[in-house]
This record gives sequence, C-alpha cells and structure tokens, in this order.
Amino acid sequence: MIQFTLYLVFFSFPLFSTTFEIRFIGGCSSKPLLIQKIKFNDGLNVGDVSLKALDDNQIPYQGTSQGINQIFNSPIGLKALEILNEHEMLSYGWCYEIDTVIPEVYPNEILITKSTQVITWFYGYAHYFNGKWISQCEKSYIRQSAQICADDINSLPN
Repeated sequence: MIQFTLYLVFFSFPLFSTTFEIRFIGGCSSKPLLIQKIKFNDGLNVGDVSLKALDDNQIPYQGTSQGINQIFNSPIGLKALEILNEHEMLSYGWCYEIDTVIPEVYPNEILITKSTQVITWFYGYAHYFNGKWISQCEKSYIRQSAQICADDINSLPN
C-alpha cells in the first residue's frame, strides 16, 4: 500500500511544462520590464523566442537571434562604457540566463526544452581591471550605476 501511494504522489505532478516564461529586466531595478508566457514547441531557440516576444509587445530593440545589443533604448556604444579610473571600466550590454544558468553560447544556439521554466534577459556588465576582463554578465540592477540609471531603461516606451 505504501509503494502504491508513493507512486501516485510522484506521478501526480507534471515533470515538464507546456509553457515557459520570458522576462526582460532593465539596468536599475530587479522588477521585470516585461514578462510573457510562451507555449512550448519543439525546435524553438532562445534567440528567436526572445525577438518574437519583443516584436509581439512592440518593444524597440537592436539585434538578431544571435544576440541583442539594445532593448528599451538602453545605452549602447560609448554610452554603455563606464570608466571608473585609468585601470578599470565596466562595459554594459544584454545577457540572458535560462533557469538561473548563464550559458556561454549565443542565444540562437540554445534550444528550449520542455524542462525550461524561465528565460531572463537582464542588462549587465563585464568588468575590466588592470588589463584583464575579470567578470561578465554581472547584473547591473545590483550595482545601480548613476551613469546607466540616468538613461532610464526601467520603463516601457510610451
């Protein structure tokens, strides 16, 4: 009887979801600027799904399924560089993670699986110090740079 009960409890919860969530988080707040539920289909990759979510919500962006340079009119180019001193700078841009894991490949190279729960794009930075890149995809909203937050990428365009 105990084995039968455990069997029912184990199989009463779905092992895989038929939907997943995509989120976009700006540079100055952990509150997502956009959250969208997406139905799972075989063959979807992170890059294509991300662009579709932005297009569906009429969010301005620059990029392709290989990577996104700008979302929500975020700073790019020289405006996305923060020089801290003669030995140190931060270079800002968009990063993504899948279920809290930051992959080291382009978004179009990652296929979404039935176990995928959340894709999160966040405005982050790479840290350059004494001639070396010492980190990448650090979440900008944790640091809340005055330079980056002055360009208010934390609200949707009107």
